[in-house]
Amino acid sequence: MALSKKVNLFLSKYLFYLYLVLFPFGVLIKLRIGISDGEAISVNLIDILVFVIAVVTLFSNKKLPKFFYYIASLLFASMIGYVIFFEKLTPVQHFRGLMYLIRLTSYSLFFVYGFNLILQKQISRDKMTDYLISLSLAVSIFGLVQYFFIPDLRDLMYVGWDDHLYRLVSTYLDPTYTGIIITFGALLVLYLLKLRKLQYLPVFIVLSVALFLTYSRASYIAFIVGSATLFTSKKYFYLFLGVFMVILLLLPRKEGFGVRLERTHSIFAKFGNYSQTYQLFKKSPLFGVGFNNICSFRTEEFNDDPNSHACSGSDSQILTILATTGIFGLLLVITLIIKIYSNISKSDYSNAFKACSLALLVHSSFSNSLFYPFVLGYYFCMLAINLRDSP
Repeated sequence: MALSKKVNLFLSKYLFYLYLVLFPFGVLIKLRIGISDGEAISVNLIDILVFVIAVVTLFSNKKLPKFFYYIASLLFASMIGYVIFFEKLTPVQHFRGLMYLIRLTSYSLFFVYGFNLILQKQISRDKMTDYLISLSLAVSIFGLVQYFFIPDLRDLMYVGWDDHLYRLVSTYLDPTYTGIIITFGALLVLYLLKLRKLQYLPVFIVLSVALFLTYSRASYIAFIVGSATLFTSKKYFYLFLGVFMVILLLLPRKEGFGVRLERTHSIFAKFGNYSQTYQLFKKSPLFGVGFNNICSFRTEEFNDDPNSHACSGSDSQILTILATTGIFGLLLVITLIIKIYSNISKSDYSNAFKACSLALLVHSSFSNSLFYPFVLGYYFCMLAINLRDSP
């Protein structure tokens, strides 16, 4: 049953504005829910909002993008592992995994919601792009405040976070995820500067400073690769790359391993993570263990801490997809990507979107960034701007 047109219009627009308000606060606004003795799950307030938006979208007359069938198929594939391993997991583990699946489903419907905001001209492409840039800018400003006033976050290791020192982590408490959010904004602004919209130059400077101070190598590489697609002249790109490398050499190297770009301990840790995730993939190569049961299996197989914020992900997005949905799910993802790009419009922002997509592809080779809710929401908004069905 459809909501009344007036209520639907109010909810559609103002729920999105509330989403914009909550986004820059990252993981600072969250609820921690105990699900068993000594075990709890954290729910971001923005995820609750996205769930509400998803319910509103589900009971509204919303137009679906042409390829949404493939998203729905992927969500279905994510549940097959639950059936296969139903008896192996405890009710608590089922609940934990189900919460991740509900979140993924909610963000998929959030994409439909954003698509209709653009389609119905409630928000223009230009305005949506400015909103997204503003989010990256706000995250950068919060990060700069944190970097200069609260540089030592090593005590966070006692509550499941990494122990960062003299790195910009902003409100996500993680330099890698913060880095890709800033990278998205920087690439959008770089594209606008290419169009000679020089009023965005101060924004680009702030975003760039914040990005450098994350000391996130994955974000650096993602930004460089994304930038390469925006330069039509190799000469200017090499000049840009040269300046980028010089700034890297001049970055302050204070105490702590995190600021050492030549550090290797994190590389070996990633290889260990890859190996563990591959072992989970081998349990069910065709359909995976279900999205997202990685933490439950890691707890059983490798004695991981279920309260750790890194328990449910892999440092490789492809391995995450393989472990949770198997080869079947990976084939669906590849098909979905092809369908998405066949429906991208030749709008003013399509080149910037492609640059951000390539940056995310590179970044997700080193982290679980694609399924990170803030990245997913941001990326879906960019996708909504650039679909051919949009006006």
